[in-house]
Amino acid sequence: MENSGLVAMIKNDRYDEIALMHELFAKVPNAFAMLKNQLSQFVVNEGNVLVNDDKLKSDEFVSRVISLRDKMMIIYQRSFNRDPNIDITIKNAFETFVNQNDKTAMSLVYYLDEKFKKEFKEVNESLINEHLDKVI
Repeated sequence: MENSGLVAMIKNDRYDEIALMHELFAKVPNAFAMLKNQLSQFVVNEGNVLVNDDKLKSDEFVSRVISLRDKMMIIYQRSFNRDPNIDITIKNAFETFVNQNDKTAMSLVYYLDEKFKKEFKEVNESLINEHLDKVI
């Protein structure tokens, strides 16, 4: 069972299979609640791994959080058909680990400071806004 279930599907980018699972589980209230719970636990667990990794520098930490967020948004759009219940579940899961301690806030500050000092000087405003939206 290690290579089955929602977590394995997420890790292996099995978007179509996740979509089928969502379609099936959405028809059964208790099953849908379990699906949302597993999704939330996955995001929180992945986020906690990043938060608790003291070897990650601020920029790498933020980049990896953004990558996790991007992956979850792809799954939300492709597999969960933009289900608002799933959107709330993902947002709440991110809030859970992001607001866990001061490391996240400090990392975001350092990350944005570096971006504004170096990279954002040569980029147009729309790309800056897009990047800021991802960070927020």
